[in-house]
Amino acid sequence: MFRLQSVGVMSVARTMAVIQGSISLIFVPFMVIAALAGAFAGQGAEKLSSLLFVGLAVLLPLVYAGMGFVMGAVMAVIYNLVAGKFGGIEMHFAPAPLVPGTGLPQTYEPRPS
Repeated sequence: MFRLQSVGVMSVARTMAVIQGSISLIFVPFMVIAALAGAFAGQGAEKLSSLLFVGLAVLLPLVYAGMGFVMGAVMAVIYNLVAGKFGGIEMHFAPAPLVPGTGLPQTYEPRPS
């Protein structure tokens, strides 16, 4: 049994930034389509507000990535403080079987059920 006693703050922050930024990319096309539909259907100020919404949709991944970075760093610092007092998360690792003669791990093959 192993115990994870601390995590790298910048490592967690970077990883969370990439994850959150990637997740936001799922929503951007839908937002852009909705905004462009509103721009074509609207008149005057409605068109302008729809086009501003397209600009905000383009900035969304950057905002989410920034929030992911900050929150990932905060969570890592909190984890390190809590793990220092209570011992961290216990984990069990099993060695991966190697392909003979290569030193590479075998690929996972699920057992038939």
